Amino acid sequence: MKDLIKPLILSLALSFLIITSQSGTADKLGESLLQHSVESTSHLQSIEFEVEVHTKVRTKDVIRNVAVKLTRPNFARVVSSGTDRSMKTTITSDGKQMTTLFREDNQFLRSSVDLNGGNIFTLGPVEAAVFFNPDLMNRLPLMGKGIKRIGTQLINGVQCDVLKVISPPKGSSFTIYTGPDGLLRGTSTVNGETVQESRVKKLHSNSVFASSVFAWNPPAGVKPYEEKSAEVILPSHAPDDDNGLLKVGAKAPNLLIKTLGGASIQLAELFKQNKATLVNFWFVGCPPCREELPHLNKMYLNLKSKGFTIIAINVQDDKPEIAKFWKKSKFSIPAGLNGGSVAQSYQVSATPTNYVVGNNGKILAAYLGYDEQGIRAAVLRAGVK
Repeated sequence: MKDLIKPLILSLALSFLIITSQSGTADKLGESLLQHSVESTSHLQSIEFEVEVHTKVRTKDVIRNVAVKLTRPNFARVVSSGTDRSMKTTITSDGKQMTTLFREDNQFLRSSVDLNGGNIFTLGPVEAAVFFNPDLMNRLPLMGKGIKRIGTQLINGVQCDVLKVISPPKGSSFTIYTGPDGLLRGTSTVNGETVQESRVKKLHSNSVFASSVFAWNPPAGVKPYEEKSAEVILPSHAPDDDNGLLKVGAKAPNLLIKTLGGASIQLAELFKQNKATLVNFWFVGCPPCREELPHLNKMYLNLKSKGFTIIAINVQDDKPEIAKFWKKSKFSIPAGLNGGSVAQSYQVSATPTNYVVGNNGKILAAYLGYDEQGIRAAVLRAGVK
């Protein structure tokens, strides 16, 4: 499975709690430095840098190296390599289309690019995300009880301020490093058993790039991306892991979902109507999502008459893009639109994410990734036979 390790999505609104720094809570200096970073990033017209992302999940240690060139409003070239073969990708955005080339397989995947670059960062490092959307940093404080400067650290020859989220959710931590220019030089995040560190080097701002830098130049013999069989899809986490998702037994948020077919669905009503409901989060340019969806569709067709349903909530694509993909794939699963805010409520930090919910509206299982055996076991416990 081309399992792309994704950055944690910073998705909460800004809040300020100003208490003395000695008390372990937010301080004015931290908030001022954060605002300086947001403003400095907002004023950039282009940026280029290299970043090393080190991710550890349980006993697996993965290093990803990324060379990034970005220009507003939505031009990008992101070249990745690393210890995992799936990381050998090249992402280009020419302002109209985003193309992901999987260099190991010489396959490519194309999708429309957001006018403001909003979907480029999903396959790139978090440092690329904040270039196109500096407000992601502005939302950082409410991941806990504010933000605080805890000191300085030298990162690749640059003395950086260390800004840390105070009192984040149990089992998690969020730290960013900003240079004297206010630009992001690295991040440190912990989410359950996943620990991720990124460090930036060779950063240059407001460079002028030739348009050819962002052009899609297909290599010889390149083919469209091909889906893989179910045998290559592996579970990311068991439902009882501290994976940052809503806990088993918690009430699933009741939100209104607009569907591709034009219906409006209250999730609470959907849960009541079925013995078990799978709430799936995905987007078109996510290869693991594209791998799991055919298998979810088969499960849906086999079990929908027995009290089981699925709502596949897209987190970022526009309706025409979803409709094109759904029609080509011949999926029967109801597809939900405009799912970004829904994903926030369900604490989705990566795709695919799957929740199994019972008819009482309580979460029966939660997975980062696709675990067919686990999902089927949860559905069976809900009485779907």
